Amino acid sequence: MKRALYPPRREVLSLIGRVLVAPLLAWAGTRFEVEDVALRFGSGATATHVRHYQINQIVSALGVPLIAKHNVGGAVLQVEEHATPDGIITALQFFAGSWPGQLHGLNRFGMAQESVCSQSQRVVASAYFGFMTSSPETDFTAARKSLAASGESLTLSASHGRCSLTSYSTGVFVTKIEGGFTWLNCARVAEIVREGMPAENGVNSQRSGADAIPTFLYAARAAMLARVSRETEFLHAAKIYRLLTHPREKSGEHLAMEGRIRNEKGHVASQFHVTYDRDDSALPVSIEFRPRSFLALRFEQTTLAQSPVIPSLLQEEPA
Repeated sequence: MKRALYPPRREVLSLIGRVLVAPLLAWAGTRFEVEDVALRFGSGATATHVRHYQINQIVSALGVPLIAKHNVGGAVLQVEEHATPDGIITALQFFAGSWPGQLHGLNRFGMAQESVCSQSQRVVASAYFGFMTSSPETDFTAARKSLAASGESLTLSASHGRCSLTSYSTGVFVTKIEGGFTWLNCARVAEIVREGMPAENGVNSQRSGADAIPTFLYAARAAMLARVSRETEFLHAAKIYRLLTHPREKSGEHLAMEGRIRNEKGHVASQFHVTYDRDDSALPVSIEFRPRSFLALRFEQTTLAQSPVIPSLLQEEPA
């Protein structure tokens, strides 16, 4: 009997669920106070931007598309901006995950929360917190086992950090929670993960530089708004990465930007492509991300029938 050239469709979909969220959220991550991501502020103006996405995927081999599946997951991106006489506070949140019913029960999700303080476009402080369901599978056989264990407890990988003009600290840890949660429950899961955060967890480093190191979502959005090629450092999980972005002109009402992420050794660790409105670039209209050479995930703006409740990261000081 001849061996099949490609894995069965079910196994491909299982692997898609494994890489649906983890690679994308691996770059981001909090509630914030410059020392913890829930920002407290005085009087000023606040603007909130929210966009919902449907996640579609395409599996290819040797550049030839093999399987296309729509609506395998959902995502929400929210940006809050608060202007004060001393500068601007930006809080960003990204929730994303699979629809288990679309992936034979495979449940993968994660979230990122970031806050950044800037003065005259100079970052003076940043903080982040995030988690994602662990995906230890390395092949299709392991992916099948993940399906069988989908109703059991969830293992989460979490990270947190903050940066000032003179130092930064980051931490990573792994924790387990009971099953039954999906990406729609990310806010509640975040509370559980924070409660279980180790008291002594993290790496502290001194630094010297003109600016504090920003977070990933903030750096990517700033590059989108700048509309020029640029290279930016960002901090995540005890490491400093570099984000290289290049704007691309498109006909019609949309603009585009290509991005590459390089690790500390200078290797390209990830690539993505975003489109956004020419007249309203607050948030992307679409995001295309390629976590594997054979897999492309596309986040398309939509109205979700089900969506998580995203709490505000901006907490006004009591009078």
